[in-house]
Amino acid sequence: MRDETPNIKEFPVPWLHRPQMSGCTERTSSKSYPSVEVRLSPEISKLTVDAVMFDLDGTLIDTVPIYYEIIDIVFAELGVPAVSRATLQEAMDDGEFDWNSVLPENMKSRKKELTEKARGIIDEIAPPMFHRQIKLIPGTDIIFREIASMGVKIGLVTSTPAKQLAVKMIPLSN
Repeated sequence: MRDETPNIKEFPVPWLHRPQMSGCTERTSSKSYPSVEVRLSPEISKLTVDAVMFDLDGTLIDTVPIYYEIIDIVFAELGVPAVSRATLQEAMDDGEFDWNSVLPENMKSRKKELTEKARGIIDEIAPPMFHRQIKLIPGTDIIFREIASMGVKIGLVTSTPAKQLAVKMIPLSN
């Protein structure tokens, strides 16, 4: 059973130090995001901020392609017919996977068995896949450096179970 309480973790970024914010403009690009421009202007220093909270998946790290690949593998191993990405997105929308929306009628009576087998497959394949493939959303490192240079604490909010969190934190620790 999944723990419904989100994990909240504050982590220090001590290697980043700038005495005062001077503004930042930097461009970054990748295959997934051809060009991202991040701008933090000196005007932001007028705000009094003690901490900034970020969601992890989809905000700081790009996990969507990995989740789709995991689902493709699980479906293939279970003999579940492939469904469209739009259907998968709907099935994942509320944070819990809605098996009823992806299983064909003739497989719905085996839902409990299939979900247990799926959990076993996911537990085996997900950690190494995340470890190899997970990447920061472009611009995350720049934003973190600017926030840290202002002495503001950075926190994370995620529904990722604690036992799976370490592998997702790898790109943020580099």
